[in-house]
Amino acid sequence: MTEGEASARLLREIFLAGFMAGLPPENVKWAAARLAQNMSDVRIGSGEVLYRQGELPDAHYFVVSGEIRIEAEGVPPWLLGERSLVGTLDITLDRPRARNAVATRDSFLLRMPAGDWLDMLEDNFALTLRAIQGLAEGAHRLRVELDDFRSDADSPPSVRTVTGALGFVERIVLLRGVALFAGAEVQALTDLADHAHDVSYAAGEALHERGQPSDSMFVVVSGEVTATRAADARAERFGPGMLVFGSAAASSKDVGFDAHTALGARTLRIAREDYYDVMEEHFELARSSMKALAAEREMLVNEKEERARRAR
Repeated sequence: MTEGEASARLLREIFLAGFMAGLPPENVKWAAARLAQNMSDVRIGSGEVLYRQGELPDAHYFVVSGEIRIEAEGVPPWLLGERSLVGTLDITLDRPRARNAVATRDSFLLRMPAGDWLDMLEDNFALTLRAIQGLAEGAHRLRVELDDFRSDADSPPSVRTVTGALGFVERIVLLRGVALFAGAEVQALTDLADHAHDVSYAAGEALHERGQPSDSMFVVVSGEVTATRAADARAERFGPGMLVFGSAAASSKDVGFDAHTALGARTLRIAREDYYDVMEEHFELARSSMKALAAEREMLVNEKEERARRAR
């Protein structure tokens, strides 16, 4: 390695360490050093194309300086500036490029091969968990901001009403209907089902109180759970087959909602640490969660940008 190459790698490590601030120092040092190994510099001028719609997502990019416009016909564009990640959604969702990426001004980026990114996440669960929690919290903030937004994903899935004891297979089937878990392999779902407890709540009973630690996830088996955050905000209702708090349940952060039953509810309760433990053991559950969260974030950002466009 030449002196210039060593200097460039050190600068990449410094940038990445700042980007990952908030992680334990040992994780930051390990990840920054590993990612910097196979990174390469990309410099593009204003108007130049970084990648095109339909191409395979073989890499994603950290924006060191400049700005990238992510665009496609029929959807509002996104503008991604310094310290943004470009192209990660396509990698996470395992799909061809959904949009074109074009520089709006001269830009300097760091290119990271997609395989290196996924390998690093699989090898370091602390980074994977940070990514999942960040996606969950970001999607929740957008949901609160949009408030009255509804999509097909908000509709209760079609599930068979269960009145008797929940067998092991029935628990697995119910969990597979939840977007966060849907893409996991059978063994991960089996382990998750093993940690799922059949818990019933009486009418008016609280599942979660605002401001308290959120240490459990609830999948509704029957009945309905209502979540509220303020008197003037609409209530969120979760029926059979739905995960209470939706994607926000992937994070342990208090989401600012109370959750209670109106007429009683039966749930599968999973301790969040058990969910994390199964993810650490089965990376495909983590991939499934990231895909569901990334898809929701994309949908919500599109809605936000479309509302901004209509308001102009």
